[in-house]
Amino acid sequence: MLVRRALSFLEERRRERPELPLEKLLDEAGARFNLSPVDGEALAHVFRATVLSDASGPSNPEGASDVRGNG
Repeated sequence: MLVRRALSFLEERRRERPELPLEKLLDEAGARFNLSPVDGEALAHVFRATVLSDASGPSNPEGASDVRGNG
């Protein structure tokens, strides 16, 4: 349940402050929701999978390079 709430938090913060590095947002979510290291890794995995699947749609033919900081 905490990972879901943290995921919602991450999505909201990403919309508000897209310039913040993902790792900073993940750290913030982990601290805010008191996630264990395992839960933090699960959150990172789910968030990256969500972002990558959204970014690979027709509106972003370049893929998710901008999300990972490579573009």
